Order: sequence, then C-alpha cells, then structure tokens
Amino acid sequence: MSTKYVVITGVSTGIGLACAIRLSKMGYHVFGSVRKQADADHVRQLIGDQFTPLFFDVTQSEQIQKAVTEVQNKLQGQPLIALINNAGIALGGPLLEIPLQRLRDQLEVNVVGLLGVTQAFASLLGADLKADTAIKNPGKVINIGSVSGVRAMPFVGPYTASKFALEGLNDSLRMELLPYGVDVVLVQPGPIRTAIWDKAPTPENHEYQDSPYQNGLKRFYNLFVKFGYQGLDPDEIAKIVQKAIESKSPCTRYVKTPGYFQRYLIPKLLPTRWFDQVIAKILHLKPELFWHKPK
Repeated sequence: MSTKYVVITGVSTGIGLACAIRLSKMGYHVFGSVRKQADADHVRQLIGDQFTPLFFDVTQSEQIQKAVTEVQNKLQGQPLIALINNAGIALGGPLLEIPLQRLRDQLEVNVVGLLGVTQAFASLLGADLKADTAIKNPGKVINIGSVSGVRAMPFVGPYTASKFALEGLNDSLRMELLPYGVDVVLVQPGPIRTAIWDKAPTPENHEYQDSPYQNGLKRFYNLFVKFGYQGLDPDEIAKIVQKAIESKSPCTRYVKTPGYFQRYLIPKLLPTRWFDQVIAKILHLKPELFWHKPK
C-alpha cells in the first residue's frame, strides 16, 4: 500500500499539531511547516518518522517554493492527498486606534499567505495549469477558518476581517478548482483550548490602558480568555479534518464550536442590530455606559 501524503501549515501548536498527530496515527505521512528548529524537533519527537518538517513562513514565497520542491521529490509522482491551510495569527485592538500595519500584517498572513501556499502546492494536488488532462486522484484543500468569519465582534477587527475574507476566497477557489477535481473545504472552529490563552492580554495587561474603550476592553478580555479556557480540544478539529480528507463527498463547511446553539446559531438568527445592542450592553459600549464608565 502506497504512503498517503499531506501538507499542513503551522504544526507547532494547536490545531496544526493536533492534525499532524492524528493523521500520522492514521497512516499519513505529514509534511508540516514550522519556523524554528526547536519546533521541528518537538513535533518529530511526538510523531517520529511519519513527520517531515518544512521550514517556511507563509508570507515568504522563496521559502514556500523550496518546500514545494522538497515535497515533490519525496512524492516521486504520487499525489498529494491534502493541503491543510492552518497557519495564522490573531491580532486585535480598537479599529480607530490600531496601527494600519497591524491590519496589513493580519491579512498578509491569514489571507494572502494562505493563497500563496495554495498556489504553490496546487500542481501537486492535481490543479496543474500546464497539464493537458486532469489527474486520476486529485487532492483536497482544507482551509481552517473560524466562526469569527461569520459573526464579527468588537476589538478583534483585524482577525475578523481576515476570516471574513477567507470565507469569500474559499468559495471562489472551490468553484475555480472544479475543473481539476480538487475539492476545497472550510472548517470553522470556535475557541480552541490551548496554552496560547496563558499569553493572551488580560484586563490589567493590554496596550490600550489609556483608550476611551478601556472599560469595554477589560470586560472583553475577561470573557475572551474565559471562553478560550472553555474551548474545544484541538483534536476535535483534527477529527473533522480527517473526515473531510477521507470523505468522497465532504461538506463545503464544517462548524464546530462550544455552545453551538447559544453562541453560534442563535446569534446568526438574531437581527443584526439586536445582536449589536446585546454586545454593546455586555461590553459597556452603549452611550450611557460608555460615557459614564462604572468603576
């Protein structure tokens, strides 16, 4: 039986690492992108010979192309089963106050970088612009989005913008890859329980202490970190990724979030201005609360 190969971006921690571990146990050989040798060593220690590190930053085209060559040499003509675009960053702050470069950085990684990686690996999946005919067993592109790409929240505008952009990019890409038989799937996780929450901003420690939004930010960070610690185990998302890879007819979108009905479905059904008012009240963004900040 031939080896099944997948490429996963951002395998150092979280969802990417969980996908790498799960898929390697299922018999896949995982090529995973990292940026540090220490991260490569850590993942190799967990997975063993079923893992090959690829050293690249998703915003650096030369590094990506070098990784493509490495994967191509390893495949020796076999198809790449899936490209899992997981690498990303989460940046925030009040939109009236953030440096514009922060928004550029956010979009460069989560949107432009994701597409750059997809373009680079497309031919190995079967979407070869130079080919005369389609390959027999084309692979899949699986993009890791977020429920934040469906419902925006204040103070995480850059991140939310990147995930909303991914929603549209994902749909366009799915239709454009139809001729090649390469399917495109979007996974939309809610909060994920990882060590990253230990490093998240706190009500007492964030960069907008003098902001007019300070009171709302304090309340936001309290809820933000609380939901993070109550989030899903990353392996729950890895299970969905495996399902999408192995299904002959996967869903175009998979949503997985804690409190699905209360936090995802009901807010989607509420009129937008009603939802705005609920959030405004919780975060003291209503005028009578914002301008008369309670102590």
